[in-house]
Amino acid sequence: MVDKDGKKVDIMKDLVKLEQEMEGYVKEIDQLLEELASRETTRDSLQEGFDAAIPQAIIEERQRRAE
Repeated sequence: MVDKDGKKVDIMKDLVKLEQEMEGYVKEIDQLLEELASRETTRDSLQEGFDAAIPQAIIEERQRRAE
């Protein structure tokens, strides 16, 4: 096949390159999803500790204001 300038191009080489790039993107997405899951777990444990540290008087006041 030829491009717009009349130069011969190898479409398969371009497709292989695009496939490799897509595989790289998928790996990066998987790594980001793993990191996100780890951070969510950390956030949940920190939130539990934070909630446990709130004095009961504040919890009662928040419930009263919410009503």
